[in-house]
Amino acid sequence: MKKKAILLSTIILGGFSAPIIQTTTADADQIKTQVIQKESKATTSKNDSNQIPRPKKISLNETVALNDLDTQTSIAIPSSTKDQKHPLDDIYLNLTTTELTELKNNQTVSIKLNNLKTKSNWGGNLLYAPVNSNFELKYDNAKHILTSAQTTILFHLIDGDSLVHYVYKDTDKEHYKYNHEGVYENSSDIPSEFTIDTLRELSHRMNEELEPVGYFDAVDINFDTLPDVEPDYGNEPDFKEEKIDAKFDPDAIGKDNAEYTVYLEKAKPYNINLDIYLDGKIFKSKKLSAEINSFLDKQVEPELPDPEKTTLDLNKTAAHLSFDYFPQFGTSTSDGKLFHKRIFSNYDHTNDFWKKTLVFGIQDTDEPEGDMVPSDHAGANLLMELHYTSKDSPAQVTADVEITSNIGPQIVTDVTGKKGETITVDVPQVKGYKSDKKTVKAHVNANGTITTTEKVEYTKINEDDNDENDENSNNNEDTNNNNDNDGSGSIKPPVITPIPQPEKFNGFLGTMKKNVKLYSLNNGKFVEDKARQLSAHSDWRFDQTIKIDGNRYYRVSTNEWVKANDIYRYEVEHGIVETKDTPITTLVNSDTSRITDRGLAAKTGWKYDRIAYLGTSEEKHYRVSTREFVHTQDVDRK
Repeated sequence: MKKKAILLSTIILGGFSAPIIQTTTADADQIKTQVIQKESKATTSKNDSNQIPRPKKISLNETVALNDLDTQTSIAIPSSTKDQKHPLDDIYLNLTTTELTELKNNQTVSIKLNNLKTKSNWGGNLLYAPVNSNFELKYDNAKHILTSAQTTILFHLIDGDSLVHYVYKDTDKEHYKYNHEGVYENSSDIPSEFTIDTLRELSHRMNEELEPVGYFDAVDINFDTLPDVEPDYGNEPDFKEEKIDAKFDPDAIGKDNAEYTVYLEKAKPYNINLDIYLDGKIFKSKKLSAEINSFLDKQVEPELPDPEKTTLDLNKTAAHLSFDYFPQFGTSTSDGKLFHKRIFSNYDHTNDFWKKTLVFGIQDTDEPEGDMVPSDHAGANLLMELHYTSKDSPAQVTADVEITSNIGPQIVTDVTGKKGETITVDVPQVKGYKSDKKTVKAHVNANGTITTTEKVEYTKINEDDNDENDENSNNNEDTNNNNDNDGSGSIKPPVITPIPQPEKFNGFLGTMKKNVKLYSLNNGKFVEDKARQLSAHSDWRFDQTIKIDGNRYYRVSTNEWVKANDIYRYEVEHGIVETKDTPITTLVNSDTSRITDRGLAAKTGWKYDRIAYLGTSEEKHYRVSTREFVHTQDVDRK
């Protein structure tokens, strides 16, 4: 396979295989593609072996006078593979004059057997050698018949052709078939196996496009161990693929089963996402899922912001690449001048930006016109982000401001200011809490966002209920109700259970593996909404919280609440963490269940995009992938 000079990474990839069924096995221990010895339907046709019968044919145990046997007589003997499961051609014993004389004189003769050359049911060549080189023939004078202790002549394969079928594993449809000539060569010093040609090799040999679109080639890859692969060079994933060695049993291959089937596994596609931002907001987005070994069709170019009115932010524009088959490598980011030149240069004398985005990282640096998705990009995910800023954007902007606090992020909506200025923003007042400051300073950025670096500390207030009790007592004294008189002249105040009231609490929450039930709040009681739910793995803002009957709830819409046990809270924050000097750092799902097939390597850096509070105790985690989290105790923030 030609090694690509790939900008982002280089992968060597092919396909996979699995043990050959029956007496045939593939060489590797754990493989995904099956190589199966295939049995054809038996066909009845004229004899196509090297055995030529004489005009007169007789069989064993057939009545015949001894003197009637002559050089015009052939004795037909059935033959079979050594395991006696696959019938071969009839063998014609054509006795010489010397052998006939010996048989007539002694009523027995030893005949030397020749090799059997024949055709398989699909037309391939097969060559067999007899298991016993001599055949003992006797004449029974009492019954006037020819007999032998060996009623069937047994053969084992010493050479021949195998027809290999390349079949899609998921649909069972045949992609291609090819005759592997002379692969059944067998002797004491040669292993009983042959190497199956890959479709890439056959493409060059046959001068055809045979590599399967969307499928791995016929090679052996152990996918179970890929997440543990350590690269030989940098961070270039290596699939460690090997060609398939198909073992066979020369004693068990006949005319009806000299075929093999290789099942081709479906490959994950190469996913490309392009997000174009203008002044901090999505301007255009484009997506494509491309199958490996396919050629990228002509694409409709996405609209880009007017270069006369906007400026490309080189500090934010970047490409992020990750590989599903190699989660241990995380996400690699490319930016800087060389990256921009790669994307925006017109070396091909075109302005096809989207096409250059698609082939970014897959084409040869010396062949910029190449637009076929190679198999080494199976499961690759490319996110291209372009950030533009308007040259004449309004000086005044309106945006939300997020204030970090000890009880979660507080969102102040619709704050207005002029770009470049520092403004004052009021701190949200949360019921039941007291803030350590009333306002914070925020900066109005050129990209249309308003941000603050200040943090707010909220302190829980211990409410004094004495005033409420006194008021209740006075109200009761104004009535002449003696039912509560204890006999001492005083009246007991009634016990009033206040209805819980929501508290203001701004933040973000994420759902987990299942859809989340919604509830409506009426008179201090929650009622489940049977018609609506939040979808799994989705993100939502909330602005209030309340605790009823020991359960905490968060409001995500007007009178729509979710139970805290069904979600997790998080803060939006971007940064980098580094794993500690341990072999593998454990990853967990959002429900804190451990991810068993992946982990983070020692002393490696990882980008995170949120701080999540997971589990009933809301332990702090960093999100390093869409659904993968690492505990703050297991990493160091850079």
